[in-house]
Amino acid sequence: MTMLSSDMAVIATAAYTSIADKAPIKPPKLYVNGFPKSGLHLAERMAVGMLAPLNADNNWFGTNAWKTERHNLAQAAIVLGALRPGQFIKGHSGYLRALEALLVGLGIGMALIYRDLRDVVVSQAYHVTSDNPDLNHPGTEYFQSLPDREAVMLAIIEGTDEWPGIIERWKTYAGWHDSPHVLGLRFEDMIHKPEREAGRMFDYLYQLSMRDSGVSGFLQTAAIRKAAINGMLTEMGHKEMSTTYRKGRSGEWKYEFTPRLVMAFKAADRDNWLMRLGYVDREDW
Repeated sequence: MTMLSSDMAVIATAAYTSIADKAPIKPPKLYVNGFPKSGLHLAERMAVGMLAPLNADNNWFGTNAWKTERHNLAQAAIVLGALRPGQFIKGHSGYLRALEALLVGLGIGMALIYRDLRDVVVSQAYHVTSDNPDLNHPGTEYFQSLPDREAVMLAIIEGTDEWPGIIERWKTYAGWHDSPHVLGLRFEDMIHKPEREAGRMFDYLYQLSMRDSGVSGFLQTAAIRKAAINGMLTEMGHKEMSTTYRKGRSGEWKYEFTPRLVMAFKAADRDNWLMRLGYVDREDW
């Protein structure tokens, strides 16, 4: 583990050192994958509390995050194959069974970050109309040409000739949500229950490490786990390190959605993804 930013890191390091000769731990490898505008930056900071980032081609594999194209598997294999134990990479990857098999074969875990899709619409509306060069959405000129903010969000929900709608884009990621190999991280839980989610991240990485190392669970001590969680929580406080981070609030859609947008979203979400992801308990929200 690297970058455990707390005094408990000393305990963790000593514990690992003392058992290294008997049962060396093989640090895990991780792909931090986010549905765009779901809070990838926050999960990245969590990962930094445990692993070192690998900067390869800006971590994006060349895939357009705003449409539905999938990865070039040969390119993905080259980039993912560059990961070494103790490293992670971030990106936006729609689901492909072949990509899942590649990750499993390379011994790479995945954390999938997702968010209330209504809040994603709000966040994306700010993103696609911003003049901030760091955001660099290829459709900014089009979205800025729309008459008002409601029209921008309606285009995001329903889609246009060039830009797929929010549900169509989410469906390209949905397979990861159902995969037994993937750790699902809800943005809202990372905001409101960070210690619990950091613990889930540690446990996932720990099990991944134990599987690849072939050593038994006695290596997980309370001190090591606490040190890792403290490190992740500290790193998660550095949200200013993301150029795309804005407010990071949940439920913002309630103040932004007009009746027209509510109707449009319900019409688009014919498969009831809000219910399936646990954000509503009935269709008539």
